[in-house]
Amino acid sequence: MSTIKNIGVVGCQLSEEFFTASKIDDHNFHLKKLFFGNQLIPQSVTNNYPDSEIVSDIDSIMADETIDLVIVSSGNLQYARVAMDAGKPTRII
Repeated sequence: MSTIKNIGVVGCQLSEEFFTASKIDDHNFHLKKLFFGNQLIPQSVTNNYPDSEIVSDIDSIMADETIDLVIVSSGNLQYARVAMDAGKPTRII
């Protein structure tokens, strides 16, 4: 029996490279919350992940006890420290 892992994503554009690097396309992962900060939200997110919540505050991801992993884009490294300080397993891509 596999367990679904909830993912919080910070600043990633959710390109094909993102999926290859993070293995998010695996059915055991669920993109629960997404934070883009001042970046534009890719149309592919709202089209392909209608169940994912787009949040305007990074703390929404960090305070969510159901988030099992935070993925941070390399262009948003300041949030990697925030995630680690919050005790979240963190992956930088």
